[in-house]
Amino acid sequence: MKKILLSLAVLAFSCVSAFADEVTMKYSGTTTANMIGDGSNEASSLGLDNAQWSVVANKGGNSNAPGLNKAGDFRLYWHTNGSNTITVESLTKATISQIAITFTGDDYSNVSITVGGEEVTGENGVFKINSTSFVIGNANTTNVQVRIKQIVITYTGGTPITVQPPKFSVEGGLFFEPQTVALTYETEGAKILYTIPAGQEPEYTDDDNYSGIFYDGTPLTITKTTTIKAMAVKDGKTSSIVTATYSIANVANAGTEENPFTVADAISVVNALADGATTPNTYFVKGIVIGNPDFQRNASEQLYGNVNFVMADSQDGDLLTIYRAKDYNNANFTEETTNRFKAGDEVVLTGKLQKYVKESVVTPELTSCYLISVKDTATGIAAVKETIKTAEIFNAAGQQLAAPQKGLNIIGGKKIWVK
Repeated sequence: MKKILLSLAVLAFSCVSAFADEVTMKYSGTTTANMIGDGSNEASSLGLDNAQWSVVANKGGNSNAPGLNKAGDFRLYWHTNGSNTITVESLTKATISQIAITFTGDDYSNVSITVGGEEVTGENGVFKINSTSFVIGNANTTNVQVRIKQIVITYTGGTPITVQPPKFSVEGGLFFEPQTVALTYETEGAKILYTIPAGQEPEYTDDDNYSGIFYDGTPLTITKTTTIKAMAVKDGKTSSIVTATYSIANVANAGTEENPFTVADAISVVNALADGATTPNTYFVKGIVIGNPDFQRNASEQLYGNVNFVMADSQDGDLLTIYRAKDYNNANFTEETTNRFKAGDEVVLTGKLQKYVKESVVTPELTSCYLISVKDTATGIAAVKETIKTAEIFNAAGQQLAAPQKGLNIIGGKKIWVK
């Protein structure tokens, strides 16, 4: 008897369970174009999730390669010089309980399947095998072939393989110098597909149909504000898309008290945050008050001590919402200080930036904040932490003044320019 070896690389064999699952490999109506291999050495079956199962038919020692015949059935060959082989592997470590092979035509009449020396009897071309080690044979001594219509694997357990999303070597955020960012993945054998242009996402069907750039392992150099979107792909499976935005800020506008952010700087930092996220650090932000400040009151018209308003770099600029700001030195506003500033004044505040999202609408905010300085843009007189009223005032020559004068003033140790 000449034999075809059917080898199954699977976990321990078990009895059929009432909770077992099935996976079917069907060949009828398929074409060789759907099969892995070039037709000369090997071919992979159809109808399986490539992330869970590996089924490969190999030429082995035979001169003929396994493949599909014109009718769409799967052919295996054997000969005295050698036979084709099939290897089935559960990539999820599932336990196979039964393998049912359906032969087409009259081929099964000459098929002989043995398990441990005992022959398995088929019925209407279907052979149900309760073993992972068996041999398909034929009584003919000449070159012969057998045509398989389908193979059904009954199995239990297993953990499906998922493609993990890639990771960035540097998390997105605000930076004051260029960044070098590498992309890594955890799923063995995966590839990374990424995009940089704003608004575009990587898309993948197969290696001939995709949108994006395959990462070649070379770290990306980020020299300006950039958003990277990336996903991992393997065997037709894709991970979720991960996003990182790197905001490269101008060093001259580092968000310090000496060099506060403009509103545009602050909004760029907010845009780099995840939805709902708040910066861990506090920043100083300067802008013009747009509209009248809204000092918060309860139902009895008593002040809560904080104020809401919006500010921008110009009257028609992008808006930053100032949420529940406090007065100088983080003190509560009082009835006497609600006239501290008005629409059109230039103010500096310090606080944390937040990407507030409600009903898919993003609002850039400065929160947990308080007032640092107010400048009346109409008169050019600035007030810093109430020092105009309480601190000593000097001119540039060091002479003490009773009130601020035009030009450079030293008020409470700070340089204030009065128009």
